[in-house]
Amino acid sequence: MASGGWKASIPARHRHLSKVDLANLRAWLSPDTASRLSGSAEGELRVEGPALNWKALQAELRIPNFEMGPAPNTELASAPLRIRNQGPIVARFANSIVTIESATSSAAAQT
Repeated sequence: MASGGWKASIPARHRHLSKVDLANLRAWLSPDTASRLSGSAEGELRVEGPALNWKALQAELRIPNFEMGPAPNTELASAPLRIRNQGPIVARFANSIVTIESATSSAAAQT
């Protein structure tokens, strides 16, 4: 072991996120609350940097497909409203700061 201690580094890693169900994600993050929203996201996450120093990590999240609306069992809207992205949503993490590079969406009522 080096005198500076053990240092682990994450080589550039890409992970494809395939049709992540937002209701399931909500249940995982906050199991005690019911989700009033439904939808999905699909994209790619890239992470690199020192594993033991999250402040020095760099990451990029690209979401080309995102859709969200009221869950079927809620009374949030008389006609279901769906929000979709128009072009990729891009977020970056560097120097302990998250920056949303682009995010454009549209909404339409489904009949």
